[in-house]
Amino acid sequence: MRRVFILLWAMIVTLSLNAQDLESKKIDSKPDGIVISKTYKKGAIRPNLQADSKGWHVSESFEGSTFPPEGWEKIIVDPNTTNDITQSSTYAHTGTYSARFSSYASASDYRQYLRTPSFTVATGDTLYFWHKKYNTAAEHLWYGFSTSPDTTGVSEWVEVDLSTDWQQEDTSLEDFVGQTIYVFFKYWANYKYYVYLDDVEIGHTEQYDLAVTSIAPDFVVNNG
Repeated sequence: MRRVFILLWAMIVTLSLNAQDLESKKIDSKPDGIVISKTYKKGAIRPNLQADSKGWHVSESFEGSTFPPEGWEKIIVDPNTTNDITQSSTYAHTGTYSARFSSYASASDYRQYLRTPSFTVATGDTLYFWHKKYNTAAEHLWYGFSTSPDTTGVSEWVEVDLSTDWQQEDTSLEDFVGQTIYVFFKYWANYKYYVYLDDVEIGHTEQYDLAVTSIAPDFVVNNG
């Protein structure tokens, strides 16, 4: 009877050891004599992503209920004419409306100006805008920069090449980095028609590289 008990006890111990060995084999890995312990933890992994973020000082498509938009100002040199800078639905580069300059009515002076809000120029900033004219009549549109809210502060006017198709202008503002400035748009034509301005954007696109910051498996390698 005692022999039978000892035999049963030995069988139980053997089965228990085999079970532990099987459990260990499920967890442990032993490639080429290297043992990796059973415990480890996953580290923080952040994917490598490119995120585009547009930071505009000015982004105006003239779709609002107020014209000129908040912070903008229009200047009509001849106060007695019906020519005006207005919100127009005749043409729009995007959306429904654009800003329209007019010389359709008689005037003693056809100059008109549209001024953006002030902003401080950052590295990489660019001025973008779209323009077109009503027909092939001789009409003119310029843009310029000033540190004062008055047109007399503009030292140079740059004329755009007007077309009956929408055209985009872009110009770097690197000469003004760190300065607070205004952008002026100037129109003139001698008793002609209309010029349209739309999608004025001032600023730049920033690229952020969200790279992998850490991979920390935190396991222990034992030689054996």
